[in-house]
Amino acid sequence: MDEQKLDNLRKILRSMKSVLVAYSGGTDSSFLIKLASDELGKKAVAATAVSEVYIEDDYKRAKRLVKELRIRHLVFRLNLLGIKDFAANPEDRCYFCKKKMLGELNKIARLEKIDWIVDGTNSDDEIEFRPGRQAAKELGVRSPLAEAGFKKEEIRYFSHKMGLFTWDQPSSTCLATRLPYGEEIIPDKLKMIGQGERFIKRLGVKDLRLRWLEGEIARIELTEDDRTKLTRPALKQKVITRLKKIGYRDVTFGVRRDV
Repeated sequence: MDEQKLDNLRKILRSMKSVLVAYSGGTDSSFLIKLASDELGKKAVAATAVSEVYIEDDYKRAKRLVKELRIRHLVFRLNLLGIKDFAANPEDRCYFCKKKMLGELNKIARLEKIDWIVDGTNSDDEIEFRPGRQAAKELGVRSPLAEAGFKKEEIRYFSHKMGLFTWDQPSSTCLATRLPYGEEIIPDKLKMIGQGERFIKRLGVKDLRLRWLEGEIARIELTEDDRTKLTRPALKQKVITRLKKIGYRDVTFGVRRDV
């Protein structure tokens, strides 16, 4: 792996003087807050938003890492369902979420007299359709990992080398992504999706998406290995029984997609 990129990233962070890291608990932002803390010490602060739309396990992971690294961690709540343009679930839903979250981070940064807000966007992310990136650009948020040219595989490599337990964490997206565009985002649906995913994860499945299909049908998307495991008759019936108890009318199984 390219050690020069790591040196460049350290230089970029030092040049910023102080940073507020939009910290989700994922692989990328965990790597970023670690490096920012190494280079800037107490002038690197982590900030995590909590909402019924976000995954509880991600928040717990974020709390664990900052505690281990002894990094100051600010937590704030977002009422995303109060934003009509977000709750209607259009294709650019992520723009409204990101705009709200980064707006709150801007307030925190001004209050704390922090020079820059930074996020964990990497160079692979920049070639994908990500409406939230537009909000970040509008609000002047910087992405040091992308600036230094870091790809996902490089972030995982260096995270492992540094001993970060987040190095092999599967990519994570908010619960709203489980709903098809145009399907209104409401608390009851999010609760059902969240409960279902937590139950399946307790069965030893790490990487999944529990999609909401029309008619209150659950589609469990898994890697090939996990699908083979979870569709064994006894375990499959256990999953179906539990999801129907949660409120789903039917359950289907499929292969994991990216989002």
